[in-house]
Amino acid sequence: MHNSRLWKMADETVDLFVKTVRLPTTLLEKVSDALENARKRQARSASYQEEPSRPARMKPPETSQT
Repeated sequence: MHNSRLWKMADETVDLFVKTVRLPTTLLEKVSDALENARKRQARSASYQEEPSRPARMKPPETSQT
């Protein structure tokens, strides 16, 4: 009976350890995903900002010619 109690405590300790290790892993995954999404968003916004600026650069020569 004493041994089974020790085994149960050992199993609970292992379960707690696994949960403790898994938590930072999932947090790191979430942070990594958030950073990746932020990079994608920044790249998208940069490409959107470049597209309108190109026609804007082309418009002044057209207006100066007319």
